[in-house]
Amino acid sequence: MQKAQVPALVPRGPLPPARDASGGEIAVQFLTTTEEFARLAPEWNRLLGKARAASVFNSWLFQYQWWQVYGAGQPLRVLVALERGETVGILALYIQKVVILGVPVRVLRFVGSGGDTGPDDLGPVLAPEREHIVASKLARAALRLTGFDAAVLTDIDPNSVFAAAF
Repeated sequence: MQKAQVPALVPRGPLPPARDASGGEIAVQFLTTTEEFARLAPEWNRLLGKARAASVFNSWLFQYQWWQVYGAGQPLRVLVALERGETVGILALYIQKVVILGVPVRVLRFVGSGGDTGPDDLGPVLAPEREHIVASKLARAALRLTGFDAAVLTDIDPNSVFAAAF
């Protein structure tokens, strides 16, 4: 079976903005370095403090510490949704390289999954009142990433609108 050709995202550059019901525009950028991930802490914590679906496992502290321990050498992809310059969504992903039946496979995963930990409630941090449009934009952006063969997004928060955004 041939993989569908999907346009690639450009690192740290905005995607064409999506219009939401209120007429605002949401653009998504993605970050690829641990340093950029570290600098997200204030915005991430601000957003998490307002989010309706929040847990310790999608906090910046857990995600960043998990990345420091388990993420070495794997491609990082942190998607940041912006509306009028304000962060309205963050989704931390990475590409895990595994071998299945002797075949190398690149798996897109949530940061926090794929190690020897058992987190619950992973997924994006979303601004309240914006969850559906931001989740949809982040889901579309995640599927436009390149460099992975399969997406395995497990341990998602059952109350998150993100799963329905696909």
